[in-house]
Formats: sequence, structure tokens, C-alpha cells
Amino acid sequence: MGGVVFFLSVIGPGVRTLNPPGSLEFLTKVGPRQLRYFMGAATGTIIFGLALLLYAFGTNASYWPSSIEAGFGLGLIAYLIAMLVTVPTFRKANSMALQIMANPQHGPPPPEFGALMKRANMAAVAVALILFLTLVFMVGTAF
Repeated sequence: MGGVVFFLSVIGPGVRTLNPPGSLEFLTKVGPRQLRYFMGAATGTIIFGLALLLYAFGTNASYWPSSIEAGFGLGLIAYLIAMLVTVPTFRKANSMALQIMANPQHGPPPPEFGALMKRANMAAVAVALILFLTLVFMVGTAF
């Protein structure tokens, strides 16, 4: 959750203030590392969260608090959106950015590039909102 919020509130707006060649360079150099970090952190969170759930409440799902189940379900939905929409879209945008940098043209990037970035940003916002709901359910379990 922290990584997604940091990306949406700091990295994204900062990249938008760069000139087009600078933002393309940032995307091609930092983007792949950022994606690997998010994929690893998200996968680790799901795996260790499930392990913690099983350790704390056992394998019998009837003993699991319903808010934990809801939170885990929402977290899994956020994970799937990230892995099936956000990551592939950012990869396509990165590939297109590499092509643009290899064949520089004057003017703005092609509209397809803007559409990919918009789709990836919308998916990242959706993931952040779902993760916020996940956090609410998980914290609600403590009360």
C-alpha cells in the first residue's frame, strides 16, 4: 500500500513535470526496476499474509474472522488487477518508450503512449483504493 501511494502521490506527479524526453528516459530506466519491486513486494505480501493467517487462526476457515477473509479477498483482487492490468500496461508503455527513444521525433509522444499511461494510472489508482479498503478490514479485525 505504501509503495502504491508513494508512486501515485510523488513519482507520478514528478514525472509529469519533466519534459517528454526526460519522462521517457525515467520510464525506461526506473520503470522496470519499479515494476520488479512492486511485483516482489505484492507477491511477498500475499504469501506471508496467508502464512500469518494460517499461523494465527489455523487451517479451518470457520475460525477465521470475516473481516480478515474480506481483507484477504480484497487484497487478492488488488493483486490480480496489478498483475493482469497494471504491470502488463506499464511494460507495453516501457517498450513503446524505448522505441520512441531509439527513433526520436519532434513533438509529443504518440497518442497510444498516452492511452497506455492513462490506463496504467487508472489501474494503479484502483489498486490503491482496493488496498485502502483491505487495510480498513484488516485493522477492523483488531477491534
